Amino acid sequence: VSSAQLGGGSDDQVDPKPFWKAILRFDKNGDGRFGRDEITEHFTWPLRPELPLGHPGWGLPLPRDQQRRRERQQGIFGWVDKDKDDFWTEDELSAHMSTRRGRPRLIAIRPGGRGQLGKEHIAWELHRSIPEIPSPLFYRDRLYLVRNGGLLAAINPDNGRQLYRGRLGGPGGYSASPIAANDHLYLLSDEGIVSVTKAGPKFELIHRHELGEAATVTPAIDVDTIYIRGEKHLWAFRRAN
Repeated sequence: VSSAQLGGGSDDQVDPKPFWKAILRFDKNGDGRFGRDEITEHFTWPLRPELPLGHPGWGLPLPRDQQRRRERQQGIFGWVDKDKDDFWTEDELSAHMSTRRGRPRLIAIRPGGRGQLGKEHIAWELHRSIPEIPSPLFYRDRLYLVRNGGLLAAINPDNGRQLYRGRLGGPGGYSASPIAANDHLYLLSDEGIVSVTKAGPKFELIHRHELGEAATVTPAIDVDTIYIRGEKHLWAFRRAN
């Protein structure tokens, strides 16, 4: 059983001050607010405000396509601007963050329980590397998780121990769930980057291919062909004869 939220919140209330300080980097006129007209190329929702602005881990990944990037940024701005005055204030950000509670987790439940299940039915819990949208993949006695930023983790399903955590060739967001065939994993980023890794106890990136268009739907496999639905095309891949 898996659950997560964007940004990977925790049960404890997060201090909003470092996040507001990070947002004030975009306050061009120094009025102590962040306006819609102050959105720049680097603006996104801060995840690790202690990092330098522009660092890949600083904030929520954004599309490379400029039009889609601007649309995503406008959507993020709307999360906090509840009064629709085209400004963020520190109070608005604090109020928004106070509602973003709930710890991301992956739970293994022992079979056989009925009715209300207690802690004794939980085999193990995991609170790192939990996907925001993609479903976990169980393949050849291992559990695979992919999350935003192109991070792939392999988990031992018997005890919840993380076997590895590796970075794929495709950064950005991930909506499609991973698929597997012939001892390989196939992972698709929202920007249309296909990464192929070797299934096993160690991270091994085999291949990377760019479709050249956005793709957010989980690929499908039929016999010897992988189908990927992109924003503009339906792609089919199979081994060359």
